[in-house]
Amino acid sequence: MTPAYPRLLFASYHCLLDPASGAAVEVRELLEALAVRNVPVLAFCGARLDRLGVRIASWLDHQGIRKSEQHLDFFHDVVNPKT
Repeated sequence: MTPAYPRLLFASYHCLLDPASGAAVEVRELLEALAVRNVPVLAFCGARLDRLGVRIASWLDHQGIRKSEQHLDFFHDVVNPKT
């Protein structure tokens, strides 16, 4: 039998940590409010930032977020496919 309590998985290609994105800020606040109310929340987000021309690797470094170069290469290839 499955648990009777709500659970939430938020998934988006847009980066949930992007402070320049009003949508990301609002969603983050909503998820935090649900977590405070003991709703299990998990977020899975991608590398898209609202600011054009910002490289995700340097942005993550500036934010102090650990990253895997292998994953960043994958994201770069998805965003900028080789023709």
